Amino acid sequence: MSATAAVEDRPEWVKCALTGRYVHVVPVDDPDADPSKTESKEQRTWCDRTPPDHEWCFTDASHAALNGASGGRMVLCPACCTAIVRALWTGVSQ
Repeated sequence: MSATAAVEDRPEWVKCALTGRYVHVVPVDDPDADPSKTESKEQRTWCDRTPPDHEWCFTDASHAALNGASGGRMVLCPACCTAIVRALWTGVSQ
């Protein structure tokens, strides 16, 4: 499976990890709106997706790592794994 595979193409046990951050969403009908003043916020994943409502995700990178270490049945999304590893290596090289 490609790391860029569409969410619909992923087996149901492959899940994304949330970054723990929220992003502001500018309403489509008002492209000039100030994002800092909009009330709509979306949670993002490490692979920069907005998970659909009620989609099960790992709560963060630690949750995904502990699931893997304990032999859990859920598998981390390959694109999320790549983004997490890249972030960790960036921190080490600085």
